[in-house]
Parts: sequence; structure tokens; C-alpha cells
Amino acid sequence: MKLKEFVRDIGGGTMQKGRFPYEYININNYATELDKQEPFPREAFDNKLKNKSLNEAKHQEYLIEAAKYATRWDYLSMSQCANAIKYSSAYVDFEMNGNYNVEDTDKPINITMPYWRAKVESYFVQDLKKNRDISNNVTFEDYEYFKEIFENQRCYICHSKFFWKNRPTLHRIDNELSHSKDNVFPCLTTFSKHDKFNGFVKDFMQQRAEAKSQKNDGLATFCKLILNSAFGGDILNSEKYSNIRLYDDDHTFQSHLFGSHYHDIEIADNLHAVQVDSEYCRCNNCLQVGYFTLDSAKYFYINFIYNFLYKAFDQTKMHTVQLDTDSLTLAISGDKNRGPEQRFDAIIKDQEFYDKNKGFFFSEGNQRKILGVHFEKQGLNCIALSPKNYIINDECGDVSLVAKGVILRQNPQINEQTFIDNIKEGKVMRVTNTILAQKNKIMSKLSMTKNGISGSLTKMLVLENQSCAPYINGLKAKDYQIKQ
Repeated sequence: MKLKEFVRDIGGGTMQKGRFPYEYININNYATELDKQEPFPREAFDNKLKNKSLNEAKHQEYLIEAAKYATRWDYLSMSQCANAIKYSSAYVDFEMNGNYNVEDTDKPINITMPYWRAKVESYFVQDLKKNRDISNNVTFEDYEYFKEIFENQRCYICHSKFFWKNRPTLHRIDNELSHSKDNVFPCLTTFSKHDKFNGFVKDFMQQRAEAKSQKNDGLATFCKLILNSAFGGDILNSEKYSNIRLYDDDHTFQSHLFGSHYHDIEIADNLHAVQVDSEYCRCNNCLQVGYFTLDSAKYFYINFIYNFLYKAFDQTKMHTVQLDTDSLTLAISGDKNRGPEQRFDAIIKDQEFYDKNKGFFFSEGNQRKILGVHFEKQGLNCIALSPKNYIINDECGDVSLVAKGVILRQNPQINEQTFIDNIKEGKVMRVTNTILAQKNKIMSKLSMTKNGISGSLTKMLVLENQSCAPYINGLKAKDYQIKQ
């Protein structure tokens, strides 16, 4: 049974994701805020990361949904409930005043010269591959110095002592520099496995097994959904998108010695899934095939315009509003008593030619197909400043807005009036795009402010006869002379 079917048949509801004020709730106020019975205020749903707020219509939808629950706790989604259950079961026996100092009974680490030699050589290979300066790298002569550090100091990340199970390595402080004496700290090659969620998994697995044996499909499905909601992100099949290899214990330990190691997880005894950073990319498709596909798409596009569009339809009733490499927007003067759904029906000038050749270009049932023409949007009017910068209004009042380089959900000030002000007054609208970017495994929030709607195009100039001329700084369309 799928989740949508479970919600419909057993829960008696519909599959809809609720709204939750993720930035409003934090570690300091969650207890008092979630105990309240009144719904969240509208400003609680503001998203500062995406520069987005909840509009009044969607907030009214939330108020109707929230009225069905007694408290804010009851409004939480399945995944949030699953996380609450998971963490509460992990810390059910936790005592605030308890002593949780871990005493490891494993024998202390004894750094030998062969072990240190292997570490030094691996550091040398790592830095050499990354083109770092290796003139000050640690050497074999530093054996006594680091042996004393590994025996007397602890891991600077987790403060654990070094044992044979927790073997030491050198962690670079500045990732741009090499493994020099003043740029490394001692740390563990692997960290202790977190097993606090084992009780939660075993409990729900046992409940599910008992429910299935008792033919209680509802409870069995509920237990399955709780487990999938709690661990769904951890068990996704990302093997297609990541470089993941299955290693035994020895090969997993060896992978930690290389700079390409990213993450690993224990699957079973003596079996680990190790993720490494890819230094090279591989394409299984022949390059000629890729170029052939691109060339065929361009040829098909031009062939559709000149050998079908211009021949089948009345050009006096059709105008090209904007076009790009693989798309175009047409303004059609058709039957005034019909809406946009009429498309080309009223301007066909050669019905026999159209019926004979439309199957080569248009897809059946408006289904997308390779090297086929698909109707993406239609409406009553279109305002276009340039390719990928246009707005289409339909008969229902809905707006389809496209603005290249602008994250529209973060910039609600970009609307139809923005286009009109730019055309009439030359008004430039600034936008701010906020994104998350990762570099050297460090996540950062980046905000970029730029001209969103500027009214200027530096790719080409469109002349009076609709032909395009190259853009040259200082020249306008009126400066070009059209030879008749």
C-alpha cells in the first residue's frame, strides 16, 4: 500500500503536506510555542533564507486546517512525529545527573615506524594530487614527535583517546595548505558508531512483525511509515549520483588515508559503504551521439519554422513575440469568439498541407516526445522584454512569469507591473537571490543582488523588419540601415 492510499483508505484524508514554521520554532521556545492552542500567526511562516513570506490566501488555508487540531503538537506531520518518537526512544533512559564517561578497555595505541611511514607517504600523495606545496610536509624524522602526541593527547574533535580501535591521523587546519607540522591536529580516522536509535528500530520492527502475523494491516502499515519517515533520507538509493563503493574493514581503513574519502557507513559486519569524492568524470555516451542530438534538434527547430509554420499558417495573422534556441512565443489573431485553446485553428491557410505534415512535428495528445513540438503555455496576451523574460496572462487570471537569473519565489516584487514600468519609464528593478553553496564541505549562505528587469539586451538587436543584428556598444537599432 502506498502512502497516498494509506491516508485515503485508513486515515480518511487526502495526501497534502501541511505548513510548519521551521524558522519560528527553535530549541529555546519549542515547548511553550507548541503547547499553545491557537494557530501560528502569519509572520511565523516567514522564510529569511529564501526571502519568502506566506500570502494571506495560503494563511487562510492553514487556519482552516489548523482548526481541526487541539494543539500545535497535533498539527505536526507524520515525518515530524516520527522524528519525535525516534529521539524520545533514544533518550528514554537518559539521566540529567548521570555519569556517562566512557571507559575504553582496548589496548593503547603503539605507533610503530612502519605505521608512521605509511601515513607520511599517504600525506605526500594527497598533497601532490592537489598541487599543494610539500616542502614543509611532515617527514619520517618527525616520528618521535608525533608518537608522543598520539600517546598523550586526545582527538581535538571529539576528545577521545587513541586506541587500536580508534586509530589516529593528522587533520589539516587550513585545507588550502599541506600536511605541515604547524597545520595539523591529531584526530581519529573513524568515529564511534551511533547506536542509540537501535531500540527505536527494533521496537517498531517487532510491532510490525506482530501486526503482520495478526493480519493487522493498518498497524503494520503505520509502523512501516514511521520507520520510513524517520530514516527515509538515510536509506535513499544515491548510488547513481555518488561515488559509493562497498569495502571490508581493511579497505575502509585504507580509504581514510586518501584525501578523496568523504563518508562511510557500516552496513553489516565487515562491510561498509564508502563514499569518495570524484576527481574524474566519465561519460558512457559517445561524443558524436551528443553532438548529433544537438545538431538534429537545431535542424528540426529551423525546419519546423521555415518549412511548416510559414507555409501552413497565415503570416499576416501571426507575430513572433520572442524566441530562443529551442522555444518561441507566437501572438495569433484568431477567432475573437474563442479562447486561447483554439491555437492555430483560425489561421490555417493550407488545410491539406497542414493535415499531411502536422504529425511530423506536433505530438499526439499534447504529450512530450523527442524532437517534437509541445505547447507549454497559452494565454490571452504576452509581454516580452527578451528571450526568457516574459509574462503570459490567461483567461482565468493566472500569470505565467519567466525571468532568467531571478529566483521568483524570493522576489515577489517582479510582476506584470514591473514589465510595464520598464517599457514605459525604463525603470530598472533590482532583485536579491539567496542560495546555499558548499565548498570544501562547508555550507554557506550567499545573497547576490543584481538587475532583474533592466530593459537592456546585450546579445542582439532586433531591427524593424524583425531581423537580428549583432550587439555593438553604442549602437542602437535605428543606427542600422536596412537595404530594400
